Amino acid sequence: MVLAAPTLAAQSGKAHAPHEQTSFFEERPLLHPVPLSDRILKLLLATKEAQEGLDFANAQGKRYNPAQLFRAAEIHLHHSGQVDLVVIGICPMCGADNGWFWVIHSAKEIPRVVLFANGNSLEVMGSRTNGYHDIRSVFSTPSETRTCNYRFDGKLYKFWTKQWAKNPD
Repeated sequence: MVLAAPTLAAQSGKAHAPHEQTSFFEERPLLHPVPLSDRILKLLLATKEAQEGLDFANAQGKRYNPAQLFRAAEIHLHHSGQVDLVVIGICPMCGADNGWFWVIHSAKEIPRVVLFANGNSLEVMGSRTNGYHDIRSVFSTPSETRTCNYRFDGKLYKFWTKQWAKNPD
């Protein structure tokens, strides 16, 4: 038992927290949704993408309660003691044919947006760069699927690779 403890501790640092959602879809419910604080809402609404969504809504003559424009789930990008968030936009915080995803680091301490990605889904991967889980977004059209991979550079998630694949007929 004593010999197994270091192995278990090392493995626990590589895995996601138990029952933590790692795949997020634009139109599927979250397993464990969490409310967004006013601080996080203000941070999200300050992004260029959210401003575009609000501008579109205003042009349509629509007004929204900011709390109703997003849904979120807690994740752990680096270690289990740090709470991070995946936030999914609810239209008008989305594209015409894809979802908008924000990843917020240090949600309960000093929150900051470390990634914005669009697509049909976002996945927090098991692989890591600089100690943080890598992230993948996927966007599909009837004919093609685009997969983008992001890695943490120490401050933000940066685009790493992109693949386009033809979908089977």
